[in-house]
Amino acid sequence: MLRLLLIFEKKVFKGTSYLKYHSFEIGNFYLTDGKTDEDIARFQVFSGDLAGMNLHTLNYSTSRGAKVDDPFVAMGEDISDIYSQLQYKGKYDFKEIQKYINNNIKKYGYIDENGSVHSIKDQEIIKKLDILFKDKDINKNYNVSNKPISSDDNISYIKRYGTILNDKFKSNPSISREEELEELIKSIIFKDTSCILVGKPGVGKTSLINGLAYNINIGNVPDIIKDKIIIQLNASSLISGCSYVGTLEERVESIIKEFQKNDNYILFIDEIHNIIGAGESSKNNLDVAAILKPYIENGNLQIIGTTTDEEYEILKEDKAFESRFNLIKIKEPNEVILLKIVKNSLHEFCSANNINTLFDFGEKTDDIIKLLISMTEKDHRKYNNYTNNPRLILQLIRLIFAEAIYSGHEYVTLEDIIKEVSKFDKIQEKYRNSTIFQLQSLLRTNKEIKKLGKIINFEDFNN
Repeated sequence: MLRLLLIFEKKVFKGTSYLKYHSFEIGNFYLTDGKTDEDIARFQVFSGDLAGMNLHTLNYSTSRGAKVDDPFVAMGEDISDIYSQLQYKGKYDFKEIQKYINNNIKKYGYIDENGSVHSIKDQEIIKKLDILFKDKDINKNYNVSNKPISSDDNISYIKRYGTILNDKFKSNPSISREEELEELIKSIIFKDTSCILVGKPGVGKTSLINGLAYNINIGNVPDIIKDKIIIQLNASSLISGCSYVGTLEERVESIIKEFQKNDNYILFIDEIHNIIGAGESSKNNLDVAAILKPYIENGNLQIIGTTTDEEYEILKEDKAFESRFNLIKIKEPNEVILLKIVKNSLHEFCSANNINTLFDFGEKTDDIIKLLISMTEKDHRKYNNYTNNPRLILQLIRLIFAEAIYSGHEYVTLEDIIKEVSKFDKIQEKYRNSTIFQLQSLLRTNKEIKKLGKIINFEDFNN
C-alpha cells in the first residue's frame, strides 16, 4: 500500500538525533529479509525529490533496535490516517495535502531514547539548529545505489537502469491528446504486442507515454491494463562499463528475468533506434536489440518505444526487429488542441515551479496564445526538423515567464512577451515582427491617444 511520507534530514549532535523537515513524498513500506547487514524496516520512495531512495523509518521498535545512520529518514502513515491526524478538511488531493503539511508541520524535531519523535518549539534551540543544518554537505551526492532495494536482487537492476513512471506525475502530461492515447492503450491490451511511436522531435511522443503511466496510476484506463507498470530504460547507463564479454547480456537478461516474473511490466525505451548496434564492440558482438529480439518474438517482453521519422529508417534496416512492433504515427497537434495544451500547461508549470507570476490578459488571453501558436507554425520556422509543437510553443512560454519573473512582474506583461518573441530565433524574423505588431494592436487600449497631424487654420496661409 502506498504511504504518505514525511521526509526529514537528520544530524546527530552530542548523542541526540535532530530532524529538519525536508519534503513530502509518496512511497511504499517493506521489511528486508535479513540478507543485509542490518535487518531493519525501510520505505522505498517512488516520487518527489528523493525518488528511488531507500529511507529508514523512525520507529526503532519496527527497526528491531538497529542503528540508523542515514542522512534522510522517513515517517509514514496510511493516507487516511494522516488525513485524520492532521484534521485535514480539504478534498482528497495530494497537492492540497502537501500544501497543508508544509504550512503546519514543525520545522525541527528530535528523536528520544525510545525512538519517539518530538517537535521543537524553543526559538533559541531553533536558532542553533539553523546553524547546525546550514552545512548541506550531509546531503550532497548522497548515493543509495549500493543499498539493497528489495529482498529480490533482480529488482536492483530495474532500479539501477530504469525509472518507474506510474507514480512520477501528479497531473496529466498528455492533456488533450485523447485520440493518440486511445490508440496507444489499444496497442498494449494484448501482452504479446509491442509498439513504436514515430513522429518528429517535439510532437509529444514521450509525453504520451508519461500520460499513459499517469492514467494507469489514477485508474483511467480499461480494467485489463489497470495493473500495468511502465518502466523507462536508461540505455546509456545499461551499456556503460560493458567492456567485458557477457556483461551486457548479463544486465539485459537480469532485467528480462524480473520482467518475466510480472506480466504487468512494460519496458519503455525512448529513442529506441539507439539500441540497434548499442553495446557492440570488438569484444562483444551482440547489441541490446539482438538480445531483446527473441523475448519480444515469444511475447515474453512487452515494449513501447519512441523514435523520429528519420531515425525509424535505422530500425527498418533490421527487418526482424522492426517487424515485431506495431507502428503508431504521432503528428503535431492542431491549433485548437495546442491552445488547450498551453492553457493547461500554464497552471501546471506555475504550480510545479512555485511561480506566483500569472499569464492573464483577461478576455484577450486566448487571442494572445493563438497569436504565439500561429507564429510557431511549420512554415514560419527556420529549422523545420529542429523541434516542433507543442515543445516549441512551450519553450517560448517558459522564456516569457522567465523574463517576467526576472523583471519582478506579478503578471506577464506585453513587454515581456515582445522581448522574448523578438529574439526567439527559431522563427523567421518577418513572422516575429508581424506577431509583435499584432500583439501591440490587440492590447492597445482606448486610453491611448493616436498621433495626428497638426490642425491649422486655413486663413493662416493668407498671412
